[in-house]
Amino acid sequence: MNSVLTTEQAKRINGPFCAVASIGSFLGGTLVSKLATVLGTEALLLFTAGSLVPTAALGVLAYKFGGEPKPSEEEAGGRLGHIGVRTLFRSRYLIFIGVLIISTQIVSTVLDLRFNILAEMERPDTDMRTAFFGSVYGSLGLAAGILQLVAVPLALRFIALRYIHLTIPLVHFVSSFILTVSPSLRTGTAAYVIFKALDYSLFRAGKELFYMPLSYDSRYRAKQIIDSFGYRFSKGGSAGVIELVRLGVGAIAGVAYSITAMVVAVLWGPIVFGLTRMYQKLEKTEET
Repeated sequence: MNSVLTTEQAKRINGPFCAVASIGSFLGGTLVSKLATVLGTEALLLFTAGSLVPTAALGVLAYKFGGEPKPSEEEAGGRLGHIGVRTLFRSRYLIFIGVLIISTQIVSTVLDLRFNILAEMERPDTDMRTAFFGSVYGSLGLAAGILQLVAVPLALRFIALRYIHLTIPLVHFVSSFILTVSPSLRTGTAAYVIFKALDYSLFRAGKELFYMPLSYDSRYRAKQIIDSFGYRFSKGGSAGVIELVRLGVGAIAGVAYSITAMVVAVLWGPIVFGLTRMYQKLEKTEET
């Protein structure tokens, strides 16, 4: 999409396009909520394995009909580096995107862990807890789909990208604050679902716009480092650091998770402020 669409087209199409994935999220979560207590948690893994077969086939068809993105002559054959590391680290703009992704995944991880801890406390039975998670993720898919279909096209079209990206961490700060002062499964679920629903909708569609004015290597090679490796490494790395702290101190207070989310949400604001300023300069350069 970043190769085919213009920025104005992407503002209208990115949200509805992402909503297709939310259909699978909603149906998958709903099935888990209904089948977990009937078939057992482990048996559901067979459905996961089976779903990967049509996924692979449809991926092949997508490239067959849509074609592969084409690099510029200067970038052809990986002349500037096949992995994209050099492209990433020589661009302050891409580094800012990388730091933004790291920040979002720290918030995601601590809210995820807090949500799971609270669910384990209130739903001790494994299959009942799996069914609960299924209903949560089904509702999350539905909420994200509605946002993608309705809120994203309207917001990207009528609200400046800077204000969208500044509003998102503010929302997470408020939901994390509520979780801190009133910890419960309800507030933990709300904070986590709000994060994921915004992440899958406004944040994701808005983040893709950052890449559109860039070169092939930036959009595909460096982006892969940021959005795949950086995403997973920051999520797993932050969870690993938390576990090391837990081993050192013996136990981590529940409020520490939500307080961490609040702190990172505060740091998130200046990052997107600087990033959107650079994006505005790129947009002006592209127009001229």
